[in-house]
Amino acid sequence: MIRSFIAVEISQENRDKLRNITQILQDIELSRDVRWVDPGKIHLTIKFLGDVKPEKINQITESMDNIGREIYPFRLSMSGMGCFPNPAKARVIWVGLDLKKGDELSTLQISVAKGMEKLGFKPENRPFRPHLTLARIKKPLGSNRVQALLDRFQTFQTEDIITEMVLMRSELTPSGSIYTVLHRSVFRGSNA
Repeated sequence: MIRSFIAVEISQENRDKLRNITQILQDIELSRDVRWVDPGKIHLTIKFLGDVKPEKINQITESMDNIGREIYPFRLSMSGMGCFPNPAKARVIWVGLDLKKGDELSTLQISVAKGMEKLGFKPENRPFRPHLTLARIKKPLGSNRVQALLDRFQTFQTEDIITEMVLMRSELTPSGSIYTVLHRSVFRGSNA
């Protein structure tokens, strides 16, 4: 079985910006209960597939390529920071992504969800809330501490041009996940 997901990656330039933010946050917040995501691994998950039989990978990549032919490259706007579920019980600190109904990111997510459902993958039972995870919190830090971290970067803004999606393998290890790109589907748009 291959534990995998479909994602879009951000540019190295924006990974470096997020690396700077996480370094500042790490310097402020020294708690051992915060596990910071390696900025080199930051991505936007479009669809988590879970454990996949190796023989099903070709069907997945074919579906991704078909979807990619219909998607145009698009701007991904990143702004502000937040947490799930709330500052008092924060478990995840993230950078927000703008999602507007009918935009390319929304179209991509819906197309991937439908394509994977046709291949037998269960649909998500919660709404798509695009974000880039910066940290995972094991034990609550307290709403004041979390809010202070979030407030420091509320004005953060940047954007990327997204030109492809990837099928990623995720191997769980004691030192964290190892991600390997299994396939890239380039966005060509319907006129290509």
